Amino acid sequence: NQYASKEYLMGLRSLPIPKDRFPLFEEISPIIANSTGWELCPVTGFLDEELFFDLNAARKFPVTDIIRQSPRFEQKYAGVDIQNDEGYTPEPDIFHDIQGHTPFLMNREYADFLARLGAVGQEILRDADGLGPDVVAHNLKRLQNFSWWTYEFGVMQKQPDTDRYRRTANDIDYEIYGAGIVSSYDECLNVTNCAKGKSGFSRFIPFNMEEVVMTRFDY
Repeated sequence: NQYASKEYLMGLRSLPIPKDRFPLFEEISPIIANSTGWELCPVTGFLDEELFFDLNAARKFPVTDIIRQSPRFEQKYAGVDIQNDEGYTPEPDIFHDIQGHTPFLMNREYADFLARLGAVGQEILRDADGLGPDVVAHNLKRLQNFSWWTYEFGVMQKQPDTDRYRRTANDIDYEIYGAGIVSSYDECLNVTNCAKGKSGFSRFIPFNMEEVVMTRFDY
């Protein structure tokens, strides 16, 4: 909480996200629906692009109903070699989706932004102008890059009024608003270490739309 954005902290305060058990959709989803019109939709894993965009455009947020390091997760990915040293999961799990994303869905501006991205994805796939599959694939990749570097792994300049929402004051020049960072201790540590000059593993790049949509990510 020390480094999360105000929008995240305010949303987190408003939601009954338990620390000692699985979150219940029926406890969380109605609160979000009353605030911004979004509802949670349980899914079993990654969705194809069309369904994902359709759900987001309809203000339905897909939440993976599996959690890492569980017997069900281990069974699902038995024999799958996870190609990273940090043990990142092959897909998002319920902790990432609930702890990382749902607090942001309580913010009207953020919620509208996410629904608009879903509508943009629909427009790309519909290809009403007949641009062809190559251009559609190119545009989809640009949208995926944009999403990754904003609401999944975005960092913003520290805002002057956010510390009143924290238990401990933010001691770096940045705030986290990417769900992929805020739901991961190691990712938060990476941000703070880089901001404090303790690590050169990552770097902060000023937001530039052209650079954002053209910069690929490696999940």
